[in-house]
Parts: sequence; structure tokens; C-alpha cells
Amino acid sequence: MVGMNLQFTNSLKFKNMTPFIENVNSWLVTVKKDNLWLLSATGYTPVAWNNWRNGFKNPSLDAINAIALALKNAGANIWTPKQIMPEGMKFTTRDSHARTNIGWLAKLHNISMPEFYSGNFGLAKNSVVNVITHDKQPNYSNLEKFANAFKKMGKGSIQSPIDLVYFPLPWGESEKTYLEIRNKIKIIP
Repeated sequence: MVGMNLQFTNSLKFKNMTPFIENVNSWLVTVKKDNLWLLSATGYTPVAWNNWRNGFKNPSLDAINAIALALKNAGANIWTPKQIMPEGMKFTTRDSHARTNIGWLAKLHNISMPEFYSGNFGLAKNSVVNVITHDKQPNYSNLEKFANAFKKMGKGSIQSPIDLVYFPLPWGESEKTYLEIRNKIKIIP
């Protein structure tokens, strides 16, 4: 019975991560390359790829950025790493190439820190202070909570945690471009 529960858990995770691998594979077909080329171009191993596909681990934003950059350099029409990130995809956030626009959105919409941590959103005071005051990246769980807070407050037109992340270099994204990027991605087949 324990094995059945473990298998069921893994199959749920597999369903969550399959769209990421499918998106990347479709871009690989576009550039006529295979997974091994991509892995050697990005420095990731087949074990990492299998872990992402099978849901044992979530890719980091640095991995997503590296994959998108390798595909772009090989000729794919990729202009943001968000193109290979399906809606609802979980990822790890602590890395160097991505930033969050949470502090900028809070300032733009005049949302104070206490509104986040005392507003029944499940955010701890130190997490809010670290993100807004010190510009630290929150973990994925807190990123979801911030997205939920913005939605409930009706501020920023945030639809998912992906809207709270941007890739400044080499993609030229800023904290202000998330809506434009989200709308462009919707019209890409």
C-alpha cells in the first residue's frame, strides 16, 4: 500500500512538470536539437532533466533561464524564459538571473508591509520585510502567497507567481513588463 501511495504522489508531480518538459522539447524540435545537446549547452545533467520530468525536483529560475538562452542562441524564437514556463509551474526561486517585482508593485499601489503580513495571506513579517525592504527573493511558497495577496487586494492584475518574476539580463525585462510579456505569450502558438 505504501508503494501505491508513493507511485500516486509521483504521478501527480509528473503531471505538473510534464508541460515544462513538453514546452522545452517543442522548442528543441524548432531548433532541430535533442535533450543531450541542450543539457551539454546548459551544463545540466540527464539526472536533472529526469528529476524535472518526473517531478522529484523543480527547476530553478537559473535553469529555466539557461535553457531559454541556449534555445535562443540556437535560433529559436524565444524572447523571454517565461515562454517555456507553463501556467502553474512550480520552480525554485533563489538564484542570480531572476528578480521579483513585488517591492515595485507594493510601492506603485501604495501597499504597506503590514497589509501583507497582517492581511491573512500567510506571510510572515520577516519574509515581507526581506522581500520589500531588502529585495530578497522569496521561496516559491511565499511567491504564491504574494501573488494571492495582490489578487485579493485587486492590485497589479497578477494572475500567477510567474507574473512576479522577471529576467533583466540578457532579456531586457523589468519589473514593469510582466503584463506585456504575459499578453504576448498568450498569442504564441
